[in-house]
Amino acid sequence: MQKRFEELEELSPANRKKKHIADEIKKLKLDLKMVVDDIAATEWDQTENPAMYTTDELTVARAIKDYRMGLKLHQLFCENHNIVL
Repeated sequence: MQKRFEELEELSPANRKKKHIADEIKKLKLDLKMVVDDIAATEWDQTENPAMYTTDELTVARAIKDYRMGLKLHQLFCENHNIVL
C-alpha cells in the first residue's frame, strides 16, 4: 500500500489531477492512516500485565511477541542446541 502510494506521488502534477488517480490517492491515504492508527493503538506496553487479560483477543503487539518466541525456539532446535531432537 505504501509503495503504491509513493508511486502515485511521484507522478507529474498533471497526471495526479486525473480523477481516477486522485481518487486512488485519496483512498490510499485513508487506508494507510487507518492501518497506522490500528497498529499504534496496539503498540507494546512495557507495563502490560499478562495476568490482567480479560479476553483472548490477540493484539498486534502480542502476536509479534508470540511469533518472535516461536522463531527463537525454532532457532534453538536448528542450531544443534538439542542433539536428541
